[in-house]
Amino acid sequence: MRDQPFETPLAVAGGWRGRSDTLASAAQAAQFLVDHWPNAGRGLKYRNALKACMDVLEGRKRIEAARKAFLQAAGEAGLSVHEESADIPPVNRSRPP
Repeated sequence: MRDQPFETPLAVAGGWRGRSDTLASAAQAAQFLVDHWPNAGRGLKYRNALKACMDVLEGRKRIEAARKAFLQAAGEAGLSVHEESADIPPVNRSRPP
């Protein structure tokens, strides 16, 4: 199996027991789907996302397919997802501008 990174990591909030995670690859997304996905959100889009992640790991799909499927499943499950950006420095509010 060969993991592939997302171009931009995904920050996910609202998983099992309100868990929040940053996912940077297909393997991390698959692990989140299996271990932390809310049971009520395990519908068709969830299964499609898990399959897409596994297909990426097995070299049958491109990483973009897994990312798209994961985002669709998150929408179906009511999870909050946004892109993390390493290019934007954190705001330091203790210093005047």
